[in-house]
Amino acid sequence: AEKGYKSADMFQKLGNAYYFNGELEKAAQWYGELFAITSEVEPAYYYRYAQSLRSVDENDKADQIMEKFDKMSGNDSRGELFAKNE
Repeated sequence: AEKGYKSADMFQKLGNAYYFNGELEKAAQWYGELFAITSEVEPAYYYRYAQSLRSVDENDKADQIMEKFDKMSGNDSRGELFAKNE
């Protein structure tokens, strides 16, 4: 990634690696790169990106991403829980 190579798969893997290790600031960076090149990702990535953004106080952007997650995921209760934690 640092040498200029970009792919959705790579950004997903980098974001996930940091997200699942609790390094949400770095996860937000890589998920941001992912969403900069494509919006065609699974709903789980919208959720993880929103969580990561919330952790670095980018609440407005987190809310926008979570709204998209809510629309994509239908009956997933995580969107409601996220909204309650504002």
